[in-house]
Amino acid sequence: MDKILNKITNENSVVRKDSKTLQYNRMQLSQTLSKQDKKLLLRIIDEKDLIIEDTAFGNFEKGFCHGVRFAFEVFSKHR
Repeated sequence: MDKILNKITNENSVVRKDSKTLQYNRMQLSQTLSKQDKKLLLRIIDEKDLIIEDTAFGNFEKGFCHGVRFAFEVFSKHR
């Protein structure tokens, strides 16, 4: 089951490129923040990204389970 879930998520992943606004804001921050502030900001961003990733995967798992249950119910009624 884990192999199937990993295959599905890897094949259907959509990664967006950074927008020009985001690139500009990063450049502005890198010029104004101290080294210590940059490290702190990156840790905050990493933690936020992990939360988003965990939430997205949890939602995918729930949706997948609901889909399997729905398919099971539909096909079991047609027997």
